Amino acid sequence: MKEILLIITQFTLASLVCCLADRAISGQALWTNRSYCFNCGHPLAWYDMIPLLSAPMLKFRCRNCSQTFTSVPEWLFFEGLFPLMMLTIPFQWSPAYFLHFFLLFLAREDSQKERAHTDIVWLLTPYFLFFNEGLAHDEPVFILLKVFFLTLNFPLMYLQKMGVGDFPVFVLAAIMFDGVAFTNFIFTSTFSTLIFVPLMIKKRKMPFLPFLLFSWIITELI
Repeated sequence: MKEILLIITQFTLASLVCCLADRAISGQALWTNRSYCFNCGHPLAWYDMIPLLSAPMLKFRCRNCSQTFTSVPEWLFFEGLFPLMMLTIPFQWSPAYFLHFFLLFLAREDSQKERAHTDIVWLLTPYFLFFNEGLAHDEPVFILLKVFFLTLNFPLMYLQKMGVGDFPVFVLAAIMFDGVAFTNFIFTSTFSTLIFVPLMIKKRKMPFLPFLLFSWIITELI
């Protein structure tokens, strides 16, 4: 029974966070209204909001206006893969655990509008810098590696090869992970992005935060 409750909770939380991220990036109120279609404003019935089930039953379109509200890849990642991956991480009442859902929020924003409220990450870094032991166990060579990588981001941002909003997440990862884990994080995020190079060529731009979220969890599992 405990396992079933945890499964339901993870899928429900993922769906809720995605809903809040969609509202935030669209400039809508987060909590004051019940869920509705962003295109026509039609309120959603309870059977339109069942995590993992309602979207495919509606064919990813609003029941009222037939406007697409998400794509199949986004639905698979945010409401399918993410909660499944979170089930492999032991639940704990800690900021580090719930940080995953904040990263989900940012990744969902990035996937929708190619921008996200990553400035909030800077408010979190002092806390994790003080309480996290990732940096404390780093050897000097890994600290230099982190500094070199973060410094390399500045010319990439200047050349618009990387979004400015991705940088705070890299800084947070450098704080949270030790040197080996951080290296794995960079490798995994880069490799997973290269798989979707054809899509990047087609769209010219591609949100990077979903790949960072995926790599973050994979790094923890490794």
